[in-house]
Amino acid sequence: MLFRSIDTADIFPWAYAKHTSVPGVNPIIDPGQDWSLELPHAAAPPYVLSSEAVTELAMSFEDLIWREVPRFLHPTYRLVSPWLSSNSGAESLWPKIGF
Repeated sequence: MLFRSIDTADIFPWAYAKHTSVPGVNPIIDPGQDWSLELPHAAAPPYVLSSEAVTELAMSFEDLIWREVPRFLHPTYRLVSPWLSSNSGAESLWPKIGF
């Protein structure tokens, strides 16, 4: 099946999962949050983003999408699906991707 339109964008910043090892990433362990499944992290090499930088990048992408195509993020718009032909005119609400 070939999909020809995009109807949503979900931006999730990468997070360091507890009990994992990622080269170039150093977890910041806070004893007061030992219940946490995701830990903030510091970047060891200069080409790795810190957890703050990752969050800031994700927020900037979400802001950009909200400004340019808000229906991709807004839950109300997600109620209308372009995949169903029973939604009259719904297909015209989403940009087409040419293949």
